[in-house]
Amino acid sequence: YKSCLIHIIMNSLKKLILVFIVLEILFSILLAYSYYSNKIICAPGFDCADVQKSQYSEIFGIKLPVIGIISFTALCILFFFSQKNEKIEYLFITAAFIGALGAIRFLYIQFIILKKICSNCLAIDILAIAIFIFAFYDFKKSSRYATP
Repeated sequence: YKSCLIHIIMNSLKKLILVFIVLEILFSILLAYSYYSNKIICAPGFDCADVQKSQYSEIFGIKLPVIGIISFTALCILFFFSQKNEKIEYLFITAAFIGALGAIRFLYIQFIILKKICSNCLAIDILAIAIFIFAFYDFKKSSRYATP
């Protein structure tokens, strides 16, 4: 019974991770649309325009939403391949970790440096951190890697 319950929880966790990755892609598309159409889409009470037009909104001249679409799509592909391949699973966890570090950096920029928050950016950052936490937990609890 315990083994069956753990299996159900792990499968649910994998589904949740996938849903979070898809949400990351959708939020990145929304931000890209917002940027390229000059129509800021933002929850009330947030400063999306200021954040999205700040000097921190691009890396090497590439807008962050474009980087997000590419990197979260790559993460999604890694996720699918990681289900059957141990080496790719390590790569997926590493990519999720790098994404979480980036998210922490962007949260720092919003809260500490700019003192302005973008609702969509905040959602993306929280999801990126959650993906890593859940993926790492799943990785550690997986029967393949669990210590006896």
